Amino acid sequence: MENMRKEVIRLQSQIGDLMDNPRHPAAIRLNNEIQALEDDLQTSRNKASIGSRIQGIISILDGEAKRAEIMDHHHLDMFENKFEDLRNRSRNL
Repeated sequence: MENMRKEVIRLQSQIGDLMDNPRHPAAIRLNNEIQALEDDLQTSRNKASIGSRIQGIISILDGEAKRAEIMDHHHLDMFENKFEDLRNRSRNL
């Protein structure tokens, strides 16, 4: 779980660096959910909770964040794929 937590921290930093509109409500919500995921991983929540949290992040990236154009769509797609990979890996925690 610690490796996944570190990866989430890196992704959060990358997202922050690429965000065009960090004060938009969608960006704030995305950051809050990623921080909550990092907290869940730090406290070793069960894998179903972690998977659900990641799915929520994917939903934000695929919907609200794209509509709000908080960053380039190619970057959003890249992060969506990275979180999908994390979700798949979370099943094996």
